[in-house]
Amino acid sequence: MKHPGAAFFDFDGTITEGDSFLRFLVYATPRPRFFLGLIVLLPVALLYGLRLISAHVAKSATLYWCFRREDYLEFRRMAEEFSRTVIPGLLRPEALRRIEWHQSQGHRLFLVTASVEEWVLGFAREHGMEVIATQMEVVDGKLSGRLKTPNNFGPEKVRRIHEKVNPGDFEHTWAYGDTRGDREMLAMVDVGVFRPFEG
Repeated sequence: MKHPGAAFFDFDGTITEGDSFLRFLVYATPRPRFFLGLIVLLPVALLYGLRLISAHVAKSATLYWCFRREDYLEFRRMAEEFSRTVIPGLLRPEALRRIEWHQSQGHRLFLVTASVEEWVLGFAREHGMEVIATQMEVVDGKLSGRLKTPNNFGPEKVRRIHEKVNPGDFEHTWAYGDTRGDREMLAMVDVGVFRPFEG
């Protein structure tokens, strides 16, 4: 017997107004390192803007600069604090209403995001969502600065979803996204909705 339904939500720009990545960097990176990084990482930002390097490469370089050798427990504490204090101010009310509707129908909910897992976990737990996110590598209790998984973007979202669950096990499937990085996920489901919660 099939489960009644599953809904796959992108996070940044879909559930939230704008992107959480830069906001978290500002929130959690030590100030001297952050401001120096604005200079050091400028070529990375320019190359990414010109689409000469991938999102994976740009994100990897940025996270490596900001968090390499950072204590993981402190990073996780900062991420949880960010999730509790900053993310609520970014949320789209219509997205929250849609999440509540899926919950009322008994559907399984998945947060499928390129954001790093630690700073979306609090939101996901609060709303009964399972997390499929980009993960950072931890070595001996410290962040290596490298990604443990590929950046969860584009075809990687579909691959990671299939690692966790078989969409064919559900009577109906939905997905919600707002960028080209969600295109494959939107095409995978019965109902894929692009930029559904923008006013």
